[in-house]
Parts: sequence; C-alpha cells; structure tokens
Amino acid sequence: RKKYWVFALVCSFLVFSAVTFNGTIAESAEYTWSFAQPWTRPLTDAVFTKFCERVKEYSGGRIEVNFFPSGQLGGHDENFHAMQEGSLEIGVFSPYPTLIPGGCVPNMTWIIVNWDEMRLAYRQPDGILYRVMKDAFEDVEGHLLFACSQGAYGLGNNKRPIRTTDDFTNLKLRVSASPGGVKTLANMGKGKGLICRS
Repeated sequence: RKKYWVFALVCSFLVFSAVTFNGTIAESAEYTWSFAQPWTRPLTDAVFTKFCERVKEYSGGRIEVNFFPSGQLGGHDENFHAMQEGSLEIGVFSPYPTLIPGGCVPNMTWIIVNWDEMRLAYRQPDGILYRVMKDAFEDVEGHLLFACSQGAYGLGNNKRPIRTTDDFTNLKLRVSASPGGVKTLANMGKGKGLICRS
C-alpha cells in the first residue's frame, strides 16, 4: 500500500513538472490566426509559409498564423465568406465581381505589362491600383493586406490561337461577370462576330 502512494506521488510530481516545464518553454501565442489558400500553387505557398514564419518571429511569438494551402479550408468563395463572417482571418482572394464588385477591372492582366508597372500600380500605400483595390475590399468588409501575382490570366479557346483581332472571328467566350471585362473583350473582337457570355 505504501509503494502505491509513493508511485502515485512520483507520477503526480512528474506530470506537474512536465506541464510547468513545457509551459515555460513553449508559451502559447496571444493571437492565433488562420490563413487559407484555396488553390494549389507551390511557389506562392512557399512565400506564404515564409510570411507566417516571419509574423511569428517579428511578433516575438505573440502572433501565430497557421497556413492552410490547397483548399484545405474550402474553396475560394467559402473562404471569402468565412473571412467576412470572422471565422477566417487571412485568405487569398481574387477580386471576382460577384464577391468584390469594385475590384475586377484593376485586376485584369492587360493593365500590367511588367514587374516595374506592377510595383508602380500596387505600391503600398499610394499605388493607383492598390488604392482602388483597398477601397473595393473595404466595401465588402475586408482589408487588403498585399497584392500578389499568381500567374497569367489569359484567353483560351479550342479553335485557334488568338494573336490578332481577326482571331476573334466567330468565337464564343465565357467572360468574368464584370461589365468592364465583357466590354473590353467585346471591343477587342468588335465586328468579328465574337459572342461574349458571362
């Protein structure tokens, strides 16, 4: 019976020591946020992972951002609405007109030709397009943290390459539901029988 009490006392001491010891070494973060990437993009995922590491480092461990790549927390629209309701703190969002009405035109690829123009347009806090995007995100209860490129957003079809306006002849294109996008593509193929649907 005495051995049982000694054993129980030793076990209690070890458990108490382990809890106390772990608490002093790895204190939990004051803020823990989730960061969702709805698509699989290895290059940007590596950058976002580094971003999360830097937030923890620069905040002295007070802020921890857990990154969830490849749609682990759902698709794009699900993540966007989760951000709006407050169950997701950070996400990668494309300014689709159904979600961010004022953000689509500045995100069209033909506006930016090279990296120098991108830096000029999206420079924080006074880049021309950065300000437009910032306002568009605020209109839908979001905050634009930064803008990043995730690759080309081009035109595609199964008929022929598009190299000149003549290549739009009699094509049917499904276009993002943005008046600016529809008008731009319709004007590019004007008089060629191009049909744009959104």
